[in-house]
Amino acid sequence: MSESQDHEPVTAPPARSEHAVTVLLVDDQQIIGEAIRRALVGESDMHFHFCSKSAEAIGVAEEIKPTVILQDLVMPGVDGLTLVRQYRASPITKDIPILVLSTKEEPAIKSEAFTAGANDYLVKLPDKIELIARIRYHSKAYLNQLRRENPLAVYNPGWDAKRLWLLKYIEIARGVRLEGLARDGEDVSELARRMALSSYFADVKLMPAKKTRSAEAGMDLVQFQLEAKARY
Repeated sequence: MSESQDHEPVTAPPARSEHAVTVLLVDDQQIIGEAIRRALVGESDMHFHFCSKSAEAIGVAEEIKPTVILQDLVMPGVDGLTLVRQYRASPITKDIPILVLSTKEEPAIKSEAFTAGANDYLVKLPDKIELIARIRYHSKAYLNQLRRENPLAVYNPGWDAKRLWLLKYIEIARGVRLEGLARDGEDVSELARRMALSSYFADVKLMPAKKTRSAEAGMDLVQFQLEAKARY
């Protein structure tokens, strides 16, 4: 797991694309934050964020765009159920899975949490194996949803960039055109995803591609062209 971060004050987070799973814990107890951090420390693909102030929770969630939110129910100031409703009201966090953490195993409280918009309910502190399994389950479902809605929204962390060759990079008045060859169409889409998610390009467009036979490589390749606007 990547190094834990406490958002007091809020600091610039990594983009969602940098980690397959990004966890935001909102809990006023530092001891709970440390316990959850320790539970996830062995998960190399998880990035953990901790927010102990309910008044900052929405802003932090909108900034880091986690793949799952662990939300304590009982907090000073704004309570957990109100925060769940606020997450659902925000266009940025409305679909992010929310796992409510509570000290009580009561049907009435569970009903309130699910009615407010929670996806899951855990009595704290949950078992490490169960916690990790639930985080992965909800994060995977959320990332798959993002990919269905927008193929450029999330990149594949296991992609091998050596499957693609850039032949031309042309930039005129911030207009960028890339031309190259790739093993297949998914490799081209992956490059487009990464460009769209980066801070260096905007308005990334994948132009019609075509297959070509490479005598040198002895295989069929995809000849592609991407257009974008450079950000600087």
